[in-house]
Amino acid sequence: MARLAKFFIEKESYEAAINKLDREKVYGWTETLVSTADGKACQTASLLNDGRTMVVTGGVAQKTVDANNFEVDKAALIAKLPDSSDAVLQPSIYDQPVTLNPATIEDLLDLDVTAVYELSFDSEEEKTKLKLKFTNDTVYSFLFNYRTDYEAADAFIIFNGSVFFILTGNKNQFKYLTNEMVEPIIVEENSLEDEELDFGML
Repeated sequence: MARLAKFFIEKESYEAAINKLDREKVYGWTETLVSTADGKACQTASLLNDGRTMVVTGGVAQKTVDANNFEVDKAALIAKLPDSSDAVLQPSIYDQPVTLNPATIEDLLDLDVTAVYELSFDSEEEKTKLKLKFTNDTVYSFLFNYRTDYEAADAFIIFNGSVFFILTGNKNQFKYLTNEMVEPIIVEENSLEDEELDFGML
């Protein structure tokens, strides 16, 4: 049985499974296969800086080391925010109920979408109950973490009439020019007449 996430709208709860929609499943994909002249498949390899050592795929790993080049256990690392304060782990969507907040279509259009999920329900009654909250192009927003992580993504739930979708990504913060009133500069007419005109400056 698929794991269920619990959502709250105005103190009413709804449960649904979350299934990621991969672009490959929607649009398909292509692969480029490289082979030798006799039809044997070629294997990808990397050339090291010495110009002669070849390392095949999977032969290189990334490690974290300290100032003395000793490997550091990832469990000992502490995540920090840009202001040097400790980062706080954000729970997974499965760890605790998620409260959905009313949003607008304009909010949704500001989202730089990175992933799309489809909601599925154990019963048609559960889906019908949630449908009642999605009238007149209703949109709900929340913070999304599929797994526990230090940074949650912005997310929206939408309904196209038959399927519920979750769109995740980062909201773009647009800056707009404003038409603010500027106080006019008042110049006294007599001030120009009182000044002597120096024709040598022309």
